[in-house]
Amino acid sequence: MRLRSIGVTAGQTFIVDQVMLFNEKVYYEIDWSKESCKKFPLNTEFISMQVPANAELMGQSVLGSSSSWGMGVLTNTWYGKLLENGHYTTAFTEAAFPFSLAATLQRLGGSPTTPLTG
Repeated sequence: MRLRSIGVTAGQTFIVDQVMLFNEKVYYEIDWSKESCKKFPLNTEFISMQVPANAELMGQSVLGSSSSWGMGVLTNTWYGKLLENGHYTTAFTEAAFPFSLAATLQRLGGSPTTPLTG
């Protein structure tokens, strides 16, 4: 699984990828602004992502083309509130496969946005 975090803290933009290899019990943290890659042990089990219980349906859309059967993917976009005045938007395919999560957290006057894709 790959997670990408993009945000701004103390006036600096950061982009960090985390690549988690659950079968190998290892993950890599790639910091693009520092041009570094660190390897860490991964001591957790894979937990599948699901629509949060407090989520509200924002709407449906088709990724790709809807002009011919099988040419696009129907998606459901959900949103909700996080602790500390934050919010999230997440999207799942019609078959409940997660493909996008964006969270905005407001801390110390900032508002970093963290899109995560897997």
